[in-house]
Amino acid sequence: MGCFLMNGMNVSNAMVVTGSVSSIRSIDCDEIWQITRGGPDVGGAARVFAFAPSPALFQEYRMNWKQKSPEEWWGSYERQFNAELQSLEAEIAVEKLRALVESGRTIALVCFCKDSQYCHRSLVAEFLKDRGFIVEEHQSPRPIDSGIAQVTMFV
Repeated sequence: MGCFLMNGMNVSNAMVVTGSVSSIRSIDCDEIWQITRGGPDVGGAARVFAFAPSPALFQEYRMNWKQKSPEEWWGSYERQFNAELQSLEAEIAVEKLRALVESGRTIALVCFCKDSQYCHRSLVAEFLKDRGFIVEEHQSPRPIDSGIAQVTMFV
């Protein structure tokens, strides 16, 4: 697994951590969920498509927004992705995540975006906070080579 496993953690410290794959080695967690549809597999991570943008939204970005300033497209992206999170698949993932966190586990949700400001993982974090989760964006003290080539989720 690419993260440090936490030993002797109690339930009150269990939480969800979001971050970039590039910081994965410095995230203290028990389990990694890769919330991307594309890109290389992160070793030891489970792919969780319920928290990833749909292929249609991904295509919308690639075809219409990729070359534009985020201020021009982020509002539309945010509305569309938040609507996608209102699915049965996402609710099932939320309940699985809740069971893991309530059992005392810290789960890392990672994608390939270096900055969360214009990234779906910030929207997933808000979605989870609205459902009572403690969610923090991991801030790596310095870049750490994850051993995985850096790509954007919008390649």
